[in-house]
Amino acid sequence: MHPTQVTQWRATIRDHMPELFEPGQPGTEDQEQLIAQLHQKIGQLTVDLDWLKKKSKQLGL
Repeated sequence: MHPTQVTQWRATIRDHMPELFEPGQPGTEDQEQLIAQLHQKIGQLTVDLDWLKKKSKQLGL
């Protein structure tokens, strides 16, 4: 790790330190909608994966 990089990180942290300890703000509606879509996609992919595992077992793969 280069000393210059560490210095830059320290400066960034020092400049944004108050923001790090502020209470979190609730997510916007867009973020919540995106999270809901991602959860739905994860569920669908899980179902697909389970189906593929079942079929590959039946085919002896």
